[in-house]
Amino acid sequence: MTILFALLAVLSGAIGAFAPYLSSPNQKMLERRIPLQRGVLVGSAALIASVVFFLQTAGPATSIYLLLTLVMLLWSALPLFFGWLRYRKSRRS
Repeated sequence: MTILFALLAVLSGAIGAFAPYLSSPNQKMLERRIPLQRGVLVGSAALIASVVFFLQTAGPATSIYLLLTLVMLLWSALPLFFGWLRYRKSRRS
Protein backbone atom coordinates (compact mmCIF):
# COMPACT_ATOMS: atom_id res chain seq x y z
CA MET A 1 0.00 0.00 0.00
CA THR A 2 2.90 2.34 0.71
CA ILE A 3 4.27 1.82 -2.80
CA LEU A 4 0.88 2.71 -4.26
CA PHE A 5 0.80 5.99 -2.31
CA ALA A 6 4.37 6.75 -3.38
CA LEU A 7 3.54 6.15 -7.04
CA LEU A 8 0.41 8.28 -6.78
CA ALA A 9 2.45 11.02 -5.10
CA VAL A 10 5.06 11.00 -7.87
CA LEU A 11 2.42 10.94 -10.61
CA SER A 12 0.38 13.77 -9.13
CA GLY A 13 3.60 15.69 -8.40
CA ALA A 14 4.61 15.37 -12.04
CA ILE A 15 1.20 16.62 -13.17
CA GLY A 16 1.47 19.46 -10.68
CA ALA A 17 4.89 20.43 -12.01
CA PHE A 18 3.96 20.27 -15.68
CA ALA A 19 0.57 21.99 -15.65
CA PRO A 20 1.95 25.48 -14.87
CA TYR A 21 4.93 24.87 -17.14
CA LEU A 22 2.69 23.93 -20.05
CA SER A 23 0.80 27.22 -19.64
CA SER A 24 4.03 29.23 -19.94
CA PRO A 25 4.67 31.05 -23.24
CA ASN A 26 8.23 29.65 -23.24
CA GLN A 27 7.31 25.98 -22.96
CA LYS A 28 8.71 23.70 -25.66
CA MET A 29 6.70 20.52 -25.11
CA LEU A 30 3.46 21.35 -26.89
CA GLU A 31 2.73 23.25 -30.08
CA ARG A 32 0.28 25.53 -28.22
CA ARG A 33 0.27 26.34 -24.54
CA ILE A 34 -2.66 25.56 -22.28
CA PRO A 35 -4.66 28.45 -20.72
CA LEU A 36 -2.91 30.00 -17.72
CA GLN A 37 -5.82 29.72 -15.27
CA ARG A 38 -6.35 26.05 -16.09
CA GLY A 39 -2.63 25.30 -15.73
CA VAL A 40 -2.36 27.00 -12.35
CA LEU A 41 -5.57 25.43 -11.03
CA VAL A 42 -4.72 21.88 -12.14
CA GLY A 43 -1.11 22.28 -11.00
CA SER A 44 -2.07 23.53 -7.54
CA ALA A 45 -4.62 20.77 -7.03
CA ALA A 46 -2.16 18.11 -8.16
CA LEU A 47 0.61 19.42 -5.88
CA ILE A 48 -1.75 19.42 -2.90
CA ALA A 49 -2.79 15.86 -3.75
CA SER A 50 0.87 14.90 -4.05
CA VAL A 51 1.63 16.23 -0.57
CA VAL A 52 -1.33 14.29 0.81
CA PHE A 53 -0.08 11.09 -0.83
CA PHE A 54 3.49 11.70 0.36
CA LEU A 55 2.16 12.23 3.90
CA GLN A 56 0.84 8.66 3.80
CA THR A 57 4.40 7.38 3.38
CA ALA A 58 6.58 9.87 5.30
CA GLY A 59 6.50 12.70 7.80
CA PRO A 60 5.53 16.29 6.99
CA ALA A 61 9.02 17.72 6.48
CA THR A 62 10.14 14.74 4.42
CA SER A 63 6.99 14.94 2.29
CA ILE A 64 7.58 18.58 1.43
CA TYR A 65 11.25 17.88 0.72
CA LEU A 66 10.37 14.96 -1.58
CA LEU A 67 7.82 17.03 -3.48
CA LEU A 68 10.14 20.00 -3.94
CA THR A 69 12.96 17.71 -5.10
CA LEU A 70 10.64 16.03 -7.60
CA VAL A 71 9.41 19.36 -8.98
CA MET A 72 12.95 20.72 -9.23
CA LEU A 73 14.13 17.60 -11.06
CA LEU A 74 11.24 17.71 -13.53
CA TRP A 75 11.52 21.44 -14.19
CA SER A 76 15.25 21.02 -14.83
CA ALA A 77 15.56 17.78 -16.80
CA LEU A 78 12.48 17.38 -18.95
CA PRO A 79 12.59 20.72 -20.82
CA LEU A 80 16.18 19.87 -21.74
CA PHE A 81 15.07 16.42 -22.87
CA PHE A 82 12.32 17.80 -25.10
CA GLY A 83 14.69 20.41 -26.52
CA TRP A 84 17.15 17.66 -27.35
CA LEU A 85 14.39 15.66 -29.07
CA ARG A 86 13.44 18.68 -31.19
CA TYR A 87 17.10 19.22 -32.06
CA ARG A 88 17.46 15.61 -33.21
CA LYS A 89 14.24 15.87 -35.21
CA SER A 90 15.44 19.04 -36.97
CA ARG A 91 18.82 17.49 -37.81
CA ARG A 92 17.17 14.53 -39.56
CA SER A 93 15.06 16.74 -41.79
